[in-house]
Amino acid sequence: QVARMPMRSASAVFSSSEELWEAAVSTRRLFAWLQSSLLYARRRKSAGGASSGAAASIGSLGSLPAEATLAIAQGDEAALLAWLDSGGRVNAVGGASGSSALMAAAQHGHERAVELLLQRGANTNLQNSNGGTALMGAAYYGHARVVDMLLQRVAEVNHQCIDVSTALTLAAQDGHERVGEELIRHGADVNLPRSDGFTERRNAATFTLRTAHGSMRKPASLSRRS
Repeated sequence: QVARMPMRSASAVFSSSEELWEAAVSTRRLFAWLQSSLLYARRRKSAGGASSGAAASIGSLGSLPAEATLAIAQGDEAALLAWLDSGGRVNAVGGASGSSALMAAAQHGHERAVELLLQRGANTNLQNSNGGTALMGAAYYGHARVVDMLLQRVAEVNHQCIDVSTALTLAAQDGHERVGEELIRHGADVNLPRSDGFTERRNAATFTLRTAHGSMRKPASLSRRS
């Protein structure tokens, strides 16, 4: 006769409802990460990696040297221009995530560096290894003017990165209302479906419009546990 394993109740395993909640959330997040990673891999495979927004590759785009990355982070336009004029490739990528010069400039909010790179032909929809774009970096850090510059250059407003976040989601996380308004004016979809299990968090972190052209607000549920 096969011995039966004794069943243990949740209360016997977890000392509090808080621990039970945290375990459930951790499991959900792990499943969400796996699901979103598979979704991203399928998208990359179906696109054949040939689209203009495909994840950056050092082999095909060139390497972004550390000194150029530092110059961009510091807003040193003269050093950036000198690197470009010496043969630096405008869409070169570097760092652990394979980010481009435009991504770095957008993230730091250096408008003149962004404009210089755009004038030199920087690809606004280039993606790093996480599927992130220059628009996403600018939106996350609340650089409204840079967001507008990128949108004017046809940055993909509803692009989803590897965790299925969008520029609007990232802008909403820290309450960048002006950025959120700008993204919605350019077609950001506040109801874009997610397949990673975080629908409630997404809805809580996404701005809603009071009127078609009015101001924006965050739902009260933003502060709730996801």
